[in-house]
Amino acid sequence: MASSRQPDPAHMTEAGAPGGAAVPEQIQLGVNRMMRFPTARSLAAVACAVGIALGSLAPATAHAQAPARQISGQLANKTQYSLHVPERWNGTLVLNADLPGIMGGRDNSLYDALHRLGYATGGKARDVTGWDIREGSSDLVQLKALFTDRFGKPRHTIVTGRSLGGLVARDAAETYPDEFDGFIPACGGGAGLIAMWNQRLDIAFVAKTLLANASEPIELAGAKSYEETTRALKTVVERALASPLGRARLALIAAIGQISGWPAGLADPPPSSDFDTRLRTIAEAIAGVSILRAGAELPAGGSYSWNVGVDYRALFEAADEQTRAMANELYKRAGAALAADLETLAAAPRVQADAVAVAWARSSGALTGRLKKPTLVLFTGTDPRASISEFLAYEKTVEEAGSASWLRQMGVYRSGHCVFTDIEHITAIELVAEAIRTGRWPDTSARAMNERAGTLIERLGAGVGEAKFAAFPDAPAFPRRFNAYTPLPPGAIR
Repeated sequence: MASSRQPDPAHMTEAGAPGGAAVPEQIQLGVNRMMRFPTARSLAAVACAVGIALGSLAPATAHAQAPARQISGQLANKTQYSLHVPERWNGTLVLNADLPGIMGGRDNSLYDALHRLGYATGGKARDVTGWDIREGSSDLVQLKALFTDRFGKPRHTIVTGRSLGGLVARDAAETYPDEFDGFIPACGGGAGLIAMWNQRLDIAFVAKTLLANASEPIELAGAKSYEETTRALKTVVERALASPLGRARLALIAAIGQISGWPAGLADPPPSSDFDTRLRTIAEAIAGVSILRAGAELPAGGSYSWNVGVDYRALFEAADEQTRAMANELYKRAGAALAADLETLAAAPRVQADAVAVAWARSSGALTGRLKKPTLVLFTGTDPRASISEFLAYEKTVEEAGSASWLRQMGVYRSGHCVFTDIEHITAIELVAEAIRTGRWPDTSARAMNERAGTLIERLGAGVGEAKFAAFPDAPAFPRRFNAYTPLPPGAIR
C-alpha cells in the first residue's frame, strides 16, 4: 500500500554534471543516498555476431523506418513469449519479465519506439508461472537463449518488469547476474514477497477486527479463494465511510498499512484537509487488498503471512505525520478513543503462517540484496499496491548486502499502479544501457533524467508521453521488513 508521503517536484535532487560534461564517480540516488559505482570493473562485453550483424553500442539514434522481425511461441513450461528484432539492431536486447497480452495492446507504442532506437525486445506472459518468482526469472534465461539461437547473441541484455514482473526482475538480478547486464524493476516488490503480503495481512486484519461483523466472511490467509473476502471488504469499507467512527477507523488502517489518499489520475495530492477524497481512496485500496492472495499462495502450498507478535500501536506511531493527524482528528470528531481500538487490536487473535510456505517464499521472492549489475528501480509517487517504504526496504537490504553502488531508485510524480509513460521507460532503459556501456552511472538526478527524456522526445516525436521524474522526501520505514536472512519471530509459523 502506498505511503501518504508525497513526491516533491520542488526538491528534485541534482547531482553529477549537466549536459555532456564528465560524470563524477559519486552521484546521488533518487531517494537521497550517496553511493559509489565500482569503476575498476569494466562492464563491456565482447560482441558475438551469430546470424545477424550487431550494431554499434554508441547512443541509439531513432531511425525513420525500422521494421521488426518477430517470432513467438511457448517456452518449455508452456509460457507464451514473443521476440522482436529491428532492421537496425544496436546489439541490446530488452526483455520484459511480465508482459500481459504478449507484445500487444498496452505496450505497442513503447516497443515501436524502442525498435526505432535500435533495441531488440522480448517478453513473456505471466499466466503459467504466476507468483512463482524463481520460475519466472528462469523463463528469462530460456528466452534469452531462444533469442540467441534465432538472431545471434546480444551484446547486452536488460531485464525490465512491472508489478509482479518487478519481483521477477529483482530475482533475476540476484539469481542470474551472469546472464543479464542490467535490470529495471518497476512498481512494487521492493520489500520482497513475504514482507509485502505481511503488510497486506495487517491491513485486512485491522479491517476485519475493527470494521466487520462476526458473520462477514473475511479470510485473512490460507484460503482457497478470496472472492467472498473481497466482496465483504468492499461492503465493510463502504459502510465505514458512512459513519464518523468508521471514517476514523479507515484513517487508522491507512496509517498502519501506509495507504495513500492520493487518487490515481489526480495530478496532485489532495490537500491534507480533504478528508473525503483521501478516505474514498483509502477505502478502495482496503477493499482490494486480498484480491491476488489466492494466486500468491498457490505455488507456496499455503500461507506465508503472519502477524504474531506485531505491535499495531507501534506501527501507527511510526506512520507518516499527515495520516496520523487525520486519524486523531477523525477519532476526536467521532467522540471515540483511538487508544481503545489499539487495545482491541492488541487483544485480537493472531494469524500464523505455514512453515512449508514460508520456506518456499524464502527461496522464491524473499530478497538477498546481492547485486552485481546496474539496477535502476522506478516507482510512482503513490501506488495502491505498493508503498514508497517498500523501496526504502529494498535499498536497506541492498546496502546490508554490500551492493548499494549497483542500485539507483527514481520516482515519478504521479499516482497509480505502474502508470509510467513510454518516455519514462525509454529514459530508464537508455540510462541503464549507458551505465553498462561505460561502467559507471550517469547522472540520475530528477533534473538530469527529465533533461534526458526531453532529448529523447525530440528524437522520437509525439506519442511517447511526458516525463515527470522527481526526487522524494523521506518516507516512514517499511513496517515489517523481511528478507531472505531475517529470522522468524517466535510463534510465527505452525
